[in-house]
Amino acid sequence: MTQKAHNSPESSHPGRLLGYARVSTTSQNLDVQLRALTEAGVPAELVFTDKISGTQADRPGLAALMAEAREGDTLVLYSLDRLGRSLVHMVTTIDELIRRGVALRSLTDTIDTTTPAGRFQLNVFVAMAEYQRALIVERVQDGLEAARARGVQLGRKSPITPEQVR
Repeated sequence: MTQKAHNSPESSHPGRLLGYARVSTTSQNLDVQLRALTEAGVPAELVFTDKISGTQADRPGLAALMAEAREGDTLVLYSLDRLGRSLVHMVTTIDELIRRGVALRSLTDTIDTTTPAGRFQLNVFVAMAEYQRALIVERVQDGLEAARARGVQLGRKSPITPEQVR
């Protein structure tokens, strides 16, 4: 099966292809991701990179990508987890891109929001992330409630002693 050229007149998303590649440490290599992105048609000058943990919200390459991305563009990733390790941050970033009219294509996860199936897959992914986040919040609340029931003092200690209060 042949795919339409991304910038062809038939393409439903005629903007530029932007790429993002990330590895977690400076000793790791970006070569595999960079090769995959350029083979997918992303111009080398439009590939943004970071050598930093995906748990870090402040990533210069991702910030530059977000500043560059505009309506009609497609962000191409080697895999979805390159956007980050924090599910909440990934979903927030994806949501911002989609709201700005930027499509998303993950090469190894076969998600492509320029297609109906890809949008469906992404919606399932986001719904699962929201569900997982809700479960985490529920577990934390249950833990806090159990600690209070055991008489555990939550929060930081007051700088004012009970004697000072009186």
